[in-house]
Amino acid sequence: MLNYLRYSWAKYPAVSASLTTNTLFPGCMLTLAVMPFSTIIAGWLFYLTGVSAALYVVTHVEQVLVAKRLLILPTLLLLTGCLNLVWFSLYYHPDTLFTDVYSTYRTAGHAAILGAFILLAACHLPHKNQPILQIGALAVCIMTLAYALFQSVFHDMHRVSLSLARQPVWPIL
Repeated sequence: MLNYLRYSWAKYPAVSASLTTNTLFPGCMLTLAVMPFSTIIAGWLFYLTGVSAALYVVTHVEQVLVAKRLLILPTLLLLTGCLNLVWFSLYYHPDTLFTDVYSTYRTAGHAAILGAFILLAACHLPHKNQPILQIGALAVCIMTLAYALFQSVFHDMHRVSLSLARQPVWPIL
């Protein structure tokens, strides 16, 4: 009889749990803090945080599926992201003038799907150091709103650019 090794995601669940616990909340706060200054870096931070959360969800599927009421909002967010990607694949035309509008739908779909995994992992992780995270989240939200107000008042921008994708620019026809 031959010996064989079994490789699976669930072989080392403690590694993904500790990785996600240490990266999920700081990754989200860092994404919001960096977003007004560099949407590209913020996008990469968000993608890394989302992959960490997806790894946690895949390795702890049994724990995640037990709490049915905690699945409602992430499922709706996942469905929204999938519908954005379906819309993009149906209506995208590479020869149009509005390529940035289409890429915004694609990026919003990716962000919603990863956001669903982040939300699902955040609902199931133990909340250690919660006062520090609450103060940090409040500070990042205040900084983001202050930056949006600064753009609106001093740069006379009616549309504030807080997105992970490039902002669509409407061509002059």
